[in-house]
Amino acid sequence: MDGKSPEEYQRTGKLAFRYFTVFEDIYALFTGKNFDGNDYNRGVAAGTLATGMLPVLKIGSVAGKGAKAGTTVLGHYPAYSKLALKLGVKRFNIPTNVWNRMTTAEQWSANQKFLDRMILRGDNIRLATPLNQVKPGSFYQMELKYLFSKGYKVSPNGLWLIK
Repeated sequence: MDGKSPEEYQRTGKLAFRYFTVFEDIYALFTGKNFDGNDYNRGVAAGTLATGMLPVLKIGSVAGKGAKAGTTVLGHYPAYSKLALKLGVKRFNIPTNVWNRMTTAEQWSANQKFLDRMILRGDNIRLATPLNQVKPGSFYQMELKYLFSKGYKVSPNGLWLIK
């Protein structure tokens, strides 16, 4: 035994369910509340769902869990979006009208959730914007710092983040 109580396992399971699935986001989109009954921004919920993290629902399919690794493109907008469309791969994509109604904290929260799910899937990470063109204070810079803190490094050719 590892010394954990049944309550600790139950709590861990609940947290994993909430974090790695989109059910709370769907609930919040309709109710404006999270599972604890606290206010939850509908824009963040919509943005998270709009990032493409919700696969076609099938029996036994849970968003974010068991998803195959793929490729995600990061960089400055619109470069990352254009490259992702050209390559036919994933990108962070929230409709402009939703994004513009979100606070900076809500935007980063949705972005970070996207990154965490990308990490969980084990995606290859393609950089659309070279590191010498990173704009200070940009979301791209924040994404890179976050991923570096998770153990990622830039590939020798500068086009990928690798573990």
